[in-house]
Amino acid sequence: MGLYDREYYRDQSSLSGYWSVNGSVCRQIVLVTGIVYLLQVLSAPRGAAESPVTSWLEFTIAQGFGKFQIWRFLSYAFVHDESTLWHVVGNMLMLWFFGPDVEGIYGPREFLRFYLSSAVFAVSIQALISVVAGQPDLPVQGASGAVLAVMMLYAMHYPRRRVYVFGILPVEVRWLVLFCVAYNLLPVLISLTSGGGNAPVAYAAHLGGLAFGWLYFRYELRGYLWGWFDRLLDRQAWGRQKRQRETLRTGKLKVHHPEDSPPQSDFDEEPDDDFKERVDDILRKISAQGEASLTKRERAVLTEAAERFKRSR
Repeated sequence: MGLYDREYYRDQSSLSGYWSVNGSVCRQIVLVTGIVYLLQVLSAPRGAAESPVTSWLEFTIAQGFGKFQIWRFLSYAFVHDESTLWHVVGNMLMLWFFGPDVEGIYGPREFLRFYLSSAVFAVSIQALISVVAGQPDLPVQGASGAVLAVMMLYAMHYPRRRVYVFGILPVEVRWLVLFCVAYNLLPVLISLTSGGGNAPVAYAAHLGGLAFGWLYFRYELRGYLWGWFDRLLDRQAWGRQKRQRETLRTGKLKVHHPEDSPPQSDFDEEPDDDFKERVDDILRKISAQGEASLTKRERAVLTEAAERFKRSR
């Protein structure tokens, strides 16, 4: 496939067209979140404070840490306040607007890792601030932390892009993100200095999501979040281990002479599909920000890609 045949060089003038190309994981997240919200509403007993679905999925420190119900570190991001539709609609609209561009840069698999990891990080920050500030162990619900992490990552890539707040007010994304940081930082500082508080909004989780998006971009955490999981599931790795076990069992060992082996690249152990995905992401970055924006690591990836292409001819 030629460079100009890649998806980020195609016509993407309409949001619906761009969404259909780049928003596969975003669509699934919106769909799952919508289904969970529907189950929350339908399962809520009349007169009850919340539904059994909400009680089972929301996060509290006592349940998440005390009872070691670890699924709550993720599941809370898929439940929302049942008393108002705006909570879930607002979060999913923000994901709809910012998510497809970010997913287009990093790919569906890495975007999903980023989204889930940011949710865990955000609620962990909320729990930490609650304990330090002596706040009550209030339930945490909603995707706001993860969505704000997506928004931050979007702003790091496209800081001068304009969005229309309420559909009428044009604002560059960087200023919108700065406002979100200030808006959520102030109540967190107040709770820490006043020694308590009973805020119904998880401001610390919002701030944690924004921080995670910045850290992910600043320290190039792509590929490091769940790398251990990839290696665990890598079929090639399992195959190599099987052959090694067979060699040890049969006693057919071969003496290795390092001086007779050609030098290996840092990328030789990386599966072809993952490597191609990394190259595509770097080409997207060049298209959006220019070659000068590349890091040394990204330039090394392109050099390795050129070498692989030469060897395959």
